[in-house]
Amino acid sequence: MNKNHRVIAPICVLVSMVILLVALFTMRFIPLRIRLLILFSIIAITMVIMIVTKKSVWRYLLSALIIIVSIALVSVQWVVNDISDTKDFEVVEYSVYQLNENVNHSLKVIGVFGVKENHESEIQKAYLDKEIEYRAFPTLASMLDALYGNEIDALIINKTILADISTLRPKFANEATSVDSFTFKEPRVSIAKEVDVTKESFIIYLSGIDVFGDVVSRSRSDMNLLLVINPATHKVLSVTTPRDTYLPLGCETKAYDKLTHAGIYGVACSVKTLEKFYGVDINYYMRLNFTGLVEIVDALDGVDVLSHYTFDTDGGFHFTEGMNHVNGEQALSFARERDHIDYGDVSRGMHHQELVKAIFMKSVSPQFLMKTPQLFQKIRYMIDTNLSDYNLSRLIAEQIDNNGVWQFEEVSLSGTGDMQPTYSQDDNFKYYVSWPDTDSLAEIKIRISEVMNEKVVEDGA
Repeated sequence: MNKNHRVIAPICVLVSMVILLVALFTMRFIPLRIRLLILFSIIAITMVIMIVTKKSVWRYLLSALIIIVSIALVSVQWVVNDISDTKDFEVVEYSVYQLNENVNHSLKVIGVFGVKENHESEIQKAYLDKEIEYRAFPTLASMLDALYGNEIDALIINKTILADISTLRPKFANEATSVDSFTFKEPRVSIAKEVDVTKESFIIYLSGIDVFGDVVSRSRSDMNLLLVINPATHKVLSVTTPRDTYLPLGCETKAYDKLTHAGIYGVACSVKTLEKFYGVDINYYMRLNFTGLVEIVDALDGVDVLSHYTFDTDGGFHFTEGMNHVNGEQALSFARERDHIDYGDVSRGMHHQELVKAIFMKSVSPQFLMKTPQLFQKIRYMIDTNLSDYNLSRLIAEQIDNNGVWQFEEVSLSGTGDMQPTYSQDDNFKYYVSWPDTDSLAEIKIRISEVMNEKVVEDGA
């Protein structure tokens, strides 16, 4: 039996070493030199144990330890890969509403507004056992009038326009009840424009959507930042475009609308809208919802963010002008506030930039960089991005390897307020919009080009 162990134990060590080699090969987010250091360290420990003792039990223990380490390394890479597991669909949700006093009444006439034709057909199939008339309305206001006038028994709406209903009928949330809901998956097409992210400049569209829960839900985008990243110079230019900016959509009929409404038609529409507006190629996108923001900040043990004003939020949080340490809930309240600060949405956009900067700088700091896998484990389902796992791993590895110091610069598009009709809303009404300032737009375009094309100046050049 002992002779068998003397043969089997070394084989186990050899097999475990092969498993370790495979694990290290898959660990793209760890720099090569660190992977080699791990490998040579374990080889050295293995040689010492093999020379010092002939007992098989130590070799079995060594094999088990190497396998455990290998599994841990592979699982960490899987977590990183999960972050970049781009969904090939987006979620579109509809709700059926009835007035509270009519909830128990049978459905005979249902009003329809803003429902895609193929989705309406699927919804009708769900009610095949009922004789229902579906009445299309040209405007949201006319459908609401019909509901309150008892001309229809219920209405079907896209959940993204609930805010518009509250504008037209402020008490709707208390006067009506959702009696049914439908969810559809809209396929996505790839819009990534791949580059070598460790050497070439690239642009990420960072979108903050106004929902909790599923990050792939189509929704308004309240935060719209372009992060212009130059890995050679370690510079990041953050460009904020206010949500109410009035510009032609990059989808649908190219009609004018608020930037925030582009998100209703999918992230590709938001990307194409901003690409056309700034005259740039956006390489990747990253979408984050309310849940994700809270989780990320909490995973970082809070961040220190600069506030441009002293203000209180309706949620009971107080912020002072200057630096504030915030947890996840406080960060969300800080990011959403626009009613209690000067210049409203413009200032909110500036605070978005400050919060993103605070998160970025802390996440690339030495004390947190090696904890990246643990952080990703917590937020893996909170982020929607088309940045590949290969590129994300290379960015992390590059930062670990060089520990580069990044310079952050923020610019904000200015504009002039106005009242105009919008494509996605009832065209019988005018809504607050912001016409982009042409000089501000021109300056931002120039600055984007400068950061993108800036080269490292060699010593003595």
